Parts: sequence; structure tokens; C-alpha cells
Amino acid sequence: MKTGRLWMASGLLLGLASTAGAAGKVSLTIADVGGALVACKAEAVDANNKVVSAWPKMFSRATFDLAPGKYSFVCRLPGYAEGRVGPIDVVEGKETLQQIKVSKVASKQSALTRRVGKLAPRLGKSRWGLGVAAKGLAPSKGALQKSGAPAAPTGPTGKVAGKITANGTLIPCRGMEVKAANGAVMPVAWKLTSRYQLDLPAGEYSLTCTPAGSFAPATVKATVQAGKSVTLDFTLQKR
Repeated sequence: MKTGRLWMASGLLLGLASTAGAAGKVSLTIADVGGALVACKAEAVDANNKVVSAWPKMFSRATFDLAPGKYSFVCRLPGYAEGRVGPIDVVEGKETLQQIKVSKVASKQSALTRRVGKLAPRLGKSRWGLGVAAKGLAPSKGALQKSGAPAAPTGPTGKVAGKITANGTLIPCRGMEVKAANGAVMPVAWKLTSRYQLDLPAGEYSLTCTPAGSFAPATVKATVQAGKSVTLDFTLQKR
């Protein structure tokens, strides 16, 4: 009887330990409103806005292993409004892909910039003031427009999937860059893998795989149609 009770107690303890260790995974990408990836220290917070986990590095991607429950994910970055997504249900043994969008905050003109702006017309007429405005103290509207990143495509999505091989052998890819026809870089949650599947808005894209080992990066062109799937495989070559 004692032996039977000991086995039952051991089994109960093992069951409790496995339940306590159960976790779900949330993989995040952080991007600005134009779709360009932004490096940020992301945090997971509970319903009381208490931080329960924090990504230790400034990076555009973060992965959290959390106990089942509801969580929100926050990105706080100087010069940007707080980015937040959630609450998200974390389910044991499942991975959820999410994206945090952040937008830049318009900075207030410094007192020095305002003073230079007022003096610029007079400085432009003097021997010593020529070119003050041209040195970037008062950038033109056209210059600001050129520096903006192209907007990422939106709308109904389709799927692109395939594998990465060399001489018939699957090769893991360390990263995937997806560019739309207008040059916008699409945010992609990625892990080291030799097979991929992407959900993208309908449109034309170029997909570039950066493989592990001594293989050269490879690029394929993809035409995505809403509600449809297309298979595109990468065939790698040695550098």
C-alpha cells in the first residue's frame, strides 16, 4: 500500500510540474506605418498593465514564451508614439504571429531652430550668411517627401509557400526579405527554417532568402492573388 501511494504521489507531482511549465509562444514584428522594420525593446503586459516579460535587446523581432492567458504587447521608443497590440489569447503549445505598428511623433521646433528661421532671410543677404538654410536647418517640403519610406500594400491576401534547397537537400534560411513592387519592405516573422509560408496582400513581390552556410542569397519573383496560393521554391548556389 505504501509503495502504491508513493507512485500515485510521484505521478501527481509530475503532472503538476508539466502543467506549470506549459506555455504558448507569441512572435512579434515591429514596424512603422510605412512597413519598414523598427528596432525596439518589446514588453508583454498583463490585464493590469504589469510587465510580465521583456525582450532584452533592441530588435525588430521578438519572441515570448508565456503561460496561457491574455496579454498585450507594447513597444516604447524615443521619437515614436507607444505601439501596442492586444489583448491576445496565448494558448498552450501554439504560436501566434502579431505585429506592432509604431508612428513617429512630430518634434517641437527648438528655440534655436525658430531663431535661425527668423534670421535666415537676413543671413541670406549677407556675406557670411549665404547657404545657412541650405545646410539643413530648414529642410524643404520636397526633401522631406523624398526621405519617406513607400507605403506597404494592404488589402485581401494570398499565400506564397515553398522550400529552400541545394542539390535536392533542404537548406535552412536565416532570414527572408520581402519587397513590394513599390520598394516597400514587408514585415515578416521568421525563424531558421528550410520551408516557408507567407500571407501577403495581392501584388508583385521579390523574395530574397539569406541561407545558412556557404550559400549565396537567392531571389524569386512572386505574383500574389487574393485568396489564392502560389508555390515558389528557392534553389541555392555556392558562393
